[in-house]
Amino acid sequence: MTRTTPAALLATCCLLAGCSDDEPGSARDRGTTSEADFCALYVDQIRSQMELQAEDVEAKVEAAHAWAEEMRDAPLPEDLPAEARRGLDRMVEAFADLDVDMSAEELEALGDDFTGEARREVEAMGDYALEACASQVDDLMSEELDGLQDELDGMTESP
Repeated sequence: MTRTTPAALLATCCLLAGCSDDEPGSARDRGTTSEADFCALYVDQIRSQMELQAEDVEAKVEAAHAWAEEMRDAPLPEDLPAEARRGLDRMVEAFADLDVDMSAEELEALGDDFTGEARREVEAMGDYALEACASQVDDLMSEELDGLQDELDGMTESP
């Protein structure tokens, strides 16, 4: 199984919002939640992508669709800045609009047209997530490293 690091997946999540410069949906009153609960849901996208084969674009897109559906009306932390909230809305819309028939190359290139205000908003969301969700991302990276170590150990053990 091919794996991608959590940091690269978080960057991909942020870049995926670059597939459109259209205005995201207006900020909705979603209610509020704790940072920890929000981060658990947000970081779940990274975890779900890590569990998939890199070449299985259809499964990655379906996982992104499911995450977008969950995040669309998810309660948000009170301290989430407005710019980051708009960035999250862009990410949700971009994930929801992904085509299951796209190629791996198209999926990787989604952030190429990402500019201006949309870029700043998604970067603000990424900055917020990296700061607020640091412990969950660290835990996820630790899990990934443990899994890689187990794979390496399995490759080097004698039959």
